[in-house]
Amino acid sequence: MRIGTHRVATTGPTSDGQPQDIREARAKRPAPTSSKRVLRGAVLVIVSGILWGFSGTCGQLLSQTYHVPVEWVVVQRMSWSALFFFLGGILFDRANLKRLISNRKSVFQVVLYALFGSICCQWFYMEAIAWTNAGTGTLMEQLGLVIVLGVTCIVERRSP
Repeated sequence: MRIGTHRVATTGPTSDGQPQDIREARAKRPAPTSSKRVLRGAVLVIVSGILWGFSGTCGQLLSQTYHVPVEWVVVQRMSWSALFFFLGGILFDRANLKRLISNRKSVFQVVLYALFGSICCQWFYMEAIAWTNAGTGTLMEQLGLVIVLGVTCIVERRSP
């Protein structure tokens, strides 16, 4: 049975206490990945973390040494990211990209997230770097998650 966009289990729990639908979904999962694939994923995570840290330092250099406006840096970062993301979709997952851009609601959601999620986050991050330094800006950005969690817990009157 469907309620909204979520599937609700219609059968009772199995002997292990899980609904039948969840058990069936887990049974259909692909086999665990090979060690080579896990190693590749780990290397990509490490490289992306290094590049992300390097980008904050580059943002600091551009804003504090060369006095490049933060807005320009953010527009460049987001534009190039969107281009590479789109090219990656064309090269590696064309069917899903076509499905995404053919659905107006999905395009609207992506644009909305880009404008009010990603761009705002990048802009505030780069502003924090411009006013302080890359380390402080990164720390402030990460502490924002803790603050959001704290406020949510207080408002919802629940523990994390």
